[in-house]
Amino acid sequence: MRYIFYCPHCGFTGSDVQSQAYKPPNCPECHNTLKYTGIPQPEWKEKTAEEKALWKNKWNEELVKSSSGANTEDAINCRINHMLTSGYNFEGYKITSYNGIVSGEVVMGTGFLSEFSASITDFFGKTSEEFSIKMMQAKEMAVSKMTDASVAQNGNAIIGVAFNYTAFGNNMIGVSANGTSVVIEKL
Repeated sequence: MRYIFYCPHCGFTGSDVQSQAYKPPNCPECHNTLKYTGIPQPEWKEKTAEEKALWKNKWNEELVKSSSGANTEDAINCRINHMLTSGYNFEGYKITSYNGIVSGEVVMGTGFLSEFSASITDFFGKTSEEFSIKMMQAKEMAVSKMTDASVAQNGNAIIGVAFNYTAFGNNMIGVSANGTSVVIEKL
């Protein structure tokens, strides 16, 4: 999946593959390191020009806040290196503090084409790849939001990760990711 990256130096906004989140690419305009936003490209495309401007302002405000304290690169690395587990500990690490419960919720429409394709696959008794992709996208967005909430609480890991799925009317699906934000240290 492609995610949105933002350049806090020149304002460039573009997308790149998820794996780039672990090593953010350089800006094609000014060659500084881009900021990983965690926003999937399809979600970004649905936003209006006004909404995009609000998001860019928010990212710039976050940059000012982070530059007054921690290094921007440290903040990006904290988000990228965040560890997650459905268990309650990490092998080779100890939990030094519990920061509280964090969650990320996403509600996504399945879309007309997905519905049409699913009805055809249902008729022939096959699996629906379109719905599987929608579920995966919603799950990734929920995890991203949950991780952002943990970083905001100064956590570097999340334990007890669990997912809840809900189907709403009008072909909407909801995914909630929940866990406990913690600080861990290597033994």
